[in-house]
Amino acid sequence: MSIRPKKQPNANEIQCAKRITDYDIKIAVKEKKLAYRACLGTGDVRKYTEYRGKQRIVKGMIKESNETMWTEFEEELAKNFNENQKLFYGKIMNMRKPR
Repeated sequence: MSIRPKKQPNANEIQCAKRITDYDIKIAVKEKKLAYRACLGTGDVRKYTEYRGKQRIVKGMIKESNETMWTEFEEELAKNFNENQKLFYGKIMNMRKPR
């Protein structure tokens, strides 16, 4: 059983090498789900610890991805504040509106 998703990332989705992509997170989540199913079926302590390790890895990857996304957003806002204040205030107002 393959754990890789069928869809390959296109050129627009490929990011720099040090940034965690959605594709990497998707693969890690699939591995975590497979480990959970294996743990659930047997009740083995070793498989449970393997599942918990993969769960922590996925959690860390998502946290790191969110941090990089927010830092890039902050840098873009700082750049827009200095260069294009209309765009800056437009983004601020869109963030404040409830969805």
